[in-house]
Amino acid sequence: MATSSLENAFRDLFEALARANPQLTYEWRNKSTPTWGSRLDLVCAVGTPVEVFASVFESSVAVGDLAGHTDVEDFGRGFSDAQIAEEAVRVLADKLEQRDLIATRMTLDKSLDRTRVR
Repeated sequence: MATSSLENAFRDLFEALARANPQLTYEWRNKSTPTWGSRLDLVCAVGTPVEVFASVFESSVAVGDLAGHTDVEDFGRGFSDAQIAEEAVRVLADKLEQRDLIATRMTLDKSLDRTRVR
């Protein structure tokens, strides 16, 4: 399966977060369905009550947990794939932090030129 620029940007940003939080367990899953097409799933804390996921589609990312999800997408706002990925990782980091799955948050500057850990 070919990777999109959104998938690459999301994966790069998440991997930086994961490196800063080596205690975080997660797995990547490539999925393909007739209805939704191809997507990349990230599942953190697999099989636990605090499981959190992100599904990266061609132009959006769904971030959620067992209770529901939030869609992060351009939807006419003029966001680049990098901006969608950045927002999706922020939403994901919020969920991970709320569940005490990460101790260190990333701070992404608006230009995406630098990723810092706080």
